[in-house]
Amino acid sequence: MKIYNPPQRLMALGLVLQFDSESQEKGKSNYFTVGQRIVINQERAAIMAGLDYKQNELLENKIEFVVSQIISKKWHPEKPIPYV
Repeated sequence: MKIYNPPQRLMALGLVLQFDSESQEKGKSNYFTVGQRIVINQERAAIMAGLDYKQNELLENKIEFVVSQIISKKWHPEKPIPYV
């Protein structure tokens, strides 16, 4: 049986979306607009399809900021994405 090791970028994008969703569920303001979430999911799909995808600089900066928040808060999702 082949074990799937997802790319770091794919896992990071999944985490920023989960972090944003959980923040909204707890009544905090969101980090991403609906359109930005769609574009992040498009990149996730491109990664899974083996394609290159580049975010615009503004969105990339937001993604990096949210990743830094995840790391600094040592946050983990309530329901991790199963990459199997």
